[in-house]
Amino acid sequence: MFRQNKENYVQDLLTAKTTIAAQTDRLLSHYRSQIAQYEAEVSCIVYVIKIRTFFLCIYLLLSYDRHISALIHFLRADIT
Repeated sequence: MFRQNKENYVQDLLTAKTTIAAQTDRLLSHYRSQIAQYEAEVSCIVYVIKIRTFFLCIYLLLSYDRHISALIHFLRADIT
């Protein structure tokens, strides 16, 4: 009887260990999946920010160029 109880106890421990290992694997898999998803989203956001920054720089350069051209035109008209 004692031996049977000990074997059942050991079997229960092995079952618990197997269950915990499986749950741990599922949690790690879920965690890795979330990390990959977050990294993809961050990468997309960084790309959008770079594109917006690029277009903002172009806009500012063109605005600057227009203002300089207008100033040059004004100064030339003032000289003549």
